[in-house]
Amino acid sequence: MIDLQFLVDAIRDGELDEDLGRSLHESLTQCRLDDERAICEGSLYEYLVRAWPAFDPAPFVGGRHVQALCEHLEAVSRGEIRRLIANVPPRHCKTSIVAIAWATWTWALAPDAEYPLMGPGVRFLCASYGAKKAEEDAVTARRLIASPWYQRLWGDRLVIAKDRDNSGQYDTTAGGSRISTGIPESLGKGGIIKILDDPHKTTEVESQAVVESQVRAYNEVWRTRSNDPTKGAEVLIMQRQAEGDLSGYLLDNDGAEIVHLCLPALFEEDRRCVTATGGWWINAWGQRLARTRYEFADWREEDGEPLWPERFSVEWYETQAKSVGEFGFAGQYQQRPAPRGGGIVRREWWQLWPPTGEEDKWRRLVVDEETGRQYYIATWPSWELTIGYIDTAFTEKEENAYCAMTTWGVFADSGGRPKVAMTGAWRDRPTLKALATRILDTARRRKLDIVVLENKAGANWVQLELQRLMNPGEFRIDLDNQTGFAKGSRDKVSRLHSVSALFEGGVIHAPDTTWSEMVIAEVSQFPKGRWKDLTDTVSGALGYLRQFGLIKLADEHERDEFELRKFRGRRISVAERYGVG
Repeated sequence: MIDLQFLVDAIRDGELDEDLGRSLHESLTQCRLDDERAICEGSLYEYLVRAWPAFDPAPFVGGRHVQALCEHLEAVSRGEIRRLIANVPPRHCKTSIVAIAWATWTWALAPDAEYPLMGPGVRFLCASYGAKKAEEDAVTARRLIASPWYQRLWGDRLVIAKDRDNSGQYDTTAGGSRISTGIPESLGKGGIIKILDDPHKTTEVESQAVVESQVRAYNEVWRTRSNDPTKGAEVLIMQRQAEGDLSGYLLDNDGAEIVHLCLPALFEEDRRCVTATGGWWINAWGQRLARTRYEFADWREEDGEPLWPERFSVEWYETQAKSVGEFGFAGQYQQRPAPRGGGIVRREWWQLWPPTGEEDKWRRLVVDEETGRQYYIATWPSWELTIGYIDTAFTEKEENAYCAMTTWGVFADSGGRPKVAMTGAWRDRPTLKALATRILDTARRRKLDIVVLENKAGANWVQLELQRLMNPGEFRIDLDNQTGFAKGSRDKVSRLHSVSALFEGGVIHAPDTTWSEMVIAEVSQFPKGRWKDLTDTVSGALGYLRQFGLIKLADEHERDEFELRKFRGRRISVAERYGVG
């Protein structure tokens, strides 16, 4: 480097000769390179901005979601996140960020023994729904590495080995590599960082068999491809396409280990994504996972706010919705797949409890005895009847299904009209004995009047076990033949159709909780969704109540009230009518 005081003296004395000028130019150029290198190595987003012209001729358009994805990938590189799933809409830069920028940025970093996922010695295993797409992304990343811009900054640090430099695999002289393949073809290959970019092909995701084959390939092949199971990392980035797609499968089964970055195209406040808060990374099940100084929650405030307004307007997203259809848009753009053929009961038909505008009326102040902290909890109305409905799922054809239970309360609104609220839900795969114990515990906690068992395999045994465990007269147990799956009964689809008018008529309420969202999401996706057990309990419980006239639509209620006024008789309560009052 040139001596600064010497340069000042030379300029003052008019002694800046040609050699000194050349030296000055070289020093300033090196300073600019050093500054740019430091900025890029310190921020994946800044690297992406500067690298973009070297691999994409279109102008770079930044956005908050681009920054968020970059910051989560940096956390993977630091070892804070071991498994990351990012659900992002199509055409929102996900491949450019993950498969091209992040991989080449990782190799540009100085190696550090404390951070084994940084430096030119990192080995990547990259896959997609087919090897061809993964190889195309690898070629783009290779062009970026060969660009004059990249070579000026990191050409001395990253050198591609001459003896292996092709689209299927290229290595670095520092021991790193990038292998590009399909998921099934990854057998025998490995990497310390595994990248899965779009594991499902859009044109094939309608086939449940194809989706299941990819999930099976993940479990049987891809899951074991890590070169270092203790320090390695995995990133899955994709648009949701079906409830049982690989993202959905992993969130259901491995969610405790996964940070889930979910960014719908149009904001939905009740699904705000929070991945880091209060000094912790939060896993896909809402639990603390690992320490961090980072904080992230979806920044949008109003329902319908676009994810990338710098590039796509609300009107553009609406055009896409018309193009791909309601269910395609729900999955690919909103990241909540509602399969084609689903939608018997729409999500918006569920009524929130407490009702909007009545929150203060239906809440109670609670004081924690240990800490003295005060907080409010929602309260329920006075029930006329409470029931629980159980799907035992012990038939031969349902060996992989869940046992499920939902609980319900019947009440009258301010106008005397009958309403129903879902008060609880769970699903599990217990033994028969454990199932009876859990049902009994739920019945006692929810103070149920009636427990209804869907009359199929195992129901009689559960009934006998409950009768043995419960106190005399504690609650009533019914076997439901009318809405069950006994011979001659209605099928699952017609059952839900038969009660859908109750939802559309605003009769059914549910609180804003994690367990209720689990039920609402499953019901809204029926009959093409992955799970059906909770839906069976919903249609079963409401069908049971309808069968005995315990809940009604508004016009039915008004008609009955008119007849009652004509008769001038006393109005009989629901509980009295059924004999449990």
